Amino acid sequence: MTTEIILIGPGCSGKSTLGWLLSEALGLPQIPLDSIKYELFKEIGYDKDYANEIYKTKGFPELHKYWRPYDVHSVKRVLENRNCVIDFGAGCTVYDDAAQFEEVRCALEPFKNVILLQPCEDKQRSLEILHEREGFTDIDGFDFAKYFLESHCNYTLAKHIVYNEGRMPHETCGEIISLLGLDGLKVTDELKGEKVTLRRADFASWSAARELRQAADSTQWDPNAPQRTAEEERSAYIKDVDGGKVLIYGIHSPGGKLIGYINAFGRLPEGKKKPEMFELQYPGGTCETGIHIFDKSERGKGYAEDAYRTFLSHLHNRYALADTTACIYAGNTPSLGLFTKLGYKQTGTYLDNGSEYINMKYTFAYDITLRRAGEDDIPAITRLYNDTVRNVNARDYTPQQIDVWASSAQNTSRWQAAVKGQYFILAEISGKLAGFSSITPDGYLDFMYVSKDFQRCGVASTLLNEIERKAREQNNSLIYAHVSATARGFFEKNGYIVREVVEDHFRGVVFMNNVMEKRI
Repeated sequence: MTTEIILIGPGCSGKSTLGWLLSEALGLPQIPLDSIKYELFKEIGYDKDYANEIYKTKGFPELHKYWRPYDVHSVKRVLENRNCVIDFGAGCTVYDDAAQFEEVRCALEPFKNVILLQPCEDKQRSLEILHEREGFTDIDGFDFAKYFLESHCNYTLAKHIVYNEGRMPHETCGEIISLLGLDGLKVTDELKGEKVTLRRADFASWSAARELRQAADSTQWDPNAPQRTAEEERSAYIKDVDGGKVLIYGIHSPGGKLIGYINAFGRLPEGKKKPEMFELQYPGGTCETGIHIFDKSERGKGYAEDAYRTFLSHLHNRYALADTTACIYAGNTPSLGLFTKLGYKQTGTYLDNGSEYINMKYTFAYDITLRRAGEDDIPAITRLYNDTVRNVNARDYTPQQIDVWASSAQNTSRWQAAVKGQYFILAEISGKLAGFSSITPDGYLDFMYVSKDFQRCGVASTLLNEIERKAREQNNSLIYAHVSATARGFFEKNGYIVREVVEDHFRGVVFMNNVMEKRI
């Protein structure tokens, strides 16, 4: 039996925030449809240039109309996922065209956990709240909030309606879990160290931990530590913790006493520009961490080190981050010693209001496993291939080149022949396909692709080391490959040289490829 939770509703109703909180509470992946819909649009011929022209000449309301058939397709495609939390964009479930709405209704009909989020039952009051949250009342003269609230569509699709006016997001999250009878699926929000226990902070425990801090003492470890009122604390919690920007655990001593907290601030990995996604959800990303032992009587007992090692392990296993950073006040000698002992390296310094801070960085080591590919792996291989071309290689090639390149994923016989006839290996991290590579008996390196979700995690280097080992085993004196502009730098760093640049033609489209080689 699978568990899917689908959140629908107008813009600024809390879908993305609740999606994050439900994902964290239930241990299910979150899929924000707005973040992936354009890739799904492309599957049925979406024309980005034409869409931009509509927006420039006719405005957003006309662009929204152009999106309609593509939104229908994206809804059907995203619902192919199982055991997840899906938050829909506001426009994905509201249609004027009866036939389009019926397609969406039929697609959602089998799912019992379709939840409509709205501020309150009173539509006029809800409209006022949504306008306040959005900071505007219309887009190019059209009031979308009113349009979504007054349409029958969401009310027809929803199996449940949840109102959240005046409530903190984590409170609404708890209500949804109870409403759906999923309390038994809640993951343990407790991390066990050798000395301390970390418990996921709620608002009460977070506030209690901060109250332990002595104002006079705080300036010793950070002269710029913020001093907030109770209302400012509440607002910060809603924005940062419930909002998915900050992950916080309370630190409890062996006797169960709350003595401080440890946190992580998500940071988008390089090249990611999707602010509607929560930062910690990007494998291969980074975050900034911090720790505060506010109870002076509990310092110097090794609790901070134990808490940090436990927390770093959790970040590594749960979020597949590439690295984490910390900014330490230069005068905070104990913290500098702690981070150095943990394995952080200094990367630079900066001044803030006249005080010097030291930037430090910790790089995670990933447990990458390799295995031979079989024919059963081809669907997963081609999905990774398509996603990598469209999301990683896209920065170096034209849309036309990318479309032609990605279309090779559909050449099943080519993949079957490669898996059967080449040394074709897969790299996996925590059971997830992270990349693949292959080499022919004569030393031609045919494939080298790393998932967009596992860039900068050492996957390509691990694959290449194994490919080179196999080449030596095959008595190849030379490895050669046709290398893309995207991958050229990686191969050069690993000792490959460009023999020539050739012009390859594929389906009428020209590609300039680097013929690279390395003697082994």
